[in-house]
Amino acid sequence: MEMKSYIIITLFTLIFSYIDQPCNAGTYGMGVCVKKSSCTLYGRQQGRAISYAGRAPNWPCPNDPSNVICCVKVVTRLKNGVANKEGRCLNVNQCKGTTINTGECPGSNKVKLCITNTQTTVNSVYRVNTASLNIRKGDDVRYGIVGTLSNGQYIFVSTISSNGWAKFYKGYVNSKYLTKVSSIANYKVNTGGLNFRLGPGTSYSKYSYLSKGAKFIYYSRDPWNTNWAVTNYGYCSASYITKINNSPSPALLRNLNQPLLLNLPIIHLMLVRFLQNLMVLNYPEIPLLIKFQAIVKVIAVKLLLLYVIMLALYMILLNQAMLMLY
Repeated sequence: MEMKSYIIITLFTLIFSYIDQPCNAGTYGMGVCVKKSSCTLYGRQQGRAISYAGRAPNWPCPNDPSNVICCVKVVTRLKNGVANKEGRCLNVNQCKGTTINTGECPGSNKVKLCITNTQTTVNSVYRVNTASLNIRKGDDVRYGIVGTLSNGQYIFVSTISSNGWAKFYKGYVNSKYLTKVSSIANYKVNTGGLNFRLGPGTSYSKYSYLSKGAKFIYYSRDPWNTNWAVTNYGYCSASYITKINNSPSPALLRNLNQPLLLNLPIIHLMLVRFLQNLMVLNYPEIPLLIKFQAIVKVIAVKLLLLYVIMLALYMILLNQAMLMLY
């Protein structure tokens, strides 16, 4: 009796050992092992559901009975009728994109609709705009954390995926917490020629090349390899670059109060008109008003000094604005 029970349990384990597991349906692509009756489109889903049984001896779902097949289900519209990017029902361990868990696929919660993320090449410098930003192994919160970035640090992003994750040489970060930056050329190459790469080291792929004297934008040293610099052309060795004299740093340009800069001409005109009005005030020959007029003119003189200071500040900011343009 005990031996019979053991055999039944063993057979039951073998039969269902591949349920929800990934399978290869040949030209149909990857699928998942499920009962044949569940491999179908649900509700208002659009797409296709193919039941692939395979043939001996290369069964797609080994140890399973005839009612378990490799289901290749591709969905373009969800069961509630909402249009969706094309997704495929896969075991979550096989999904390299974003998963949708709304009962769109057969099997258990190990099988989900997997949306493949497309990549857009950006090759640009971004600045972290949050206190701490996790770096992950892949472009989703499901992937493990491999490090962190701090507020204000610069990274050279190579691609941004359709689900909003940015890739750089250390891994992936959520682009929602990045700000794309730009500036003016503030460094130049001081050697015969310099390679710029997708990461801080010679093992990373070359992205660009600049000859001696060529100008570029330097942002900061790499947080992990401080011998390498983050630039608008990628990463380069900091040993072969030189700062251009009198060039402002990206931090200085970033901190300029641009709304104030744009409104200073208006402030200038308003202040001049106000001072003119104060200096020409004439009150009736009443002692109290004459005394008040004297006080007002003293105030006008002090405001004139303030105006001179503001004019000097305006010229400084205007100079910085010209640097940003040229």
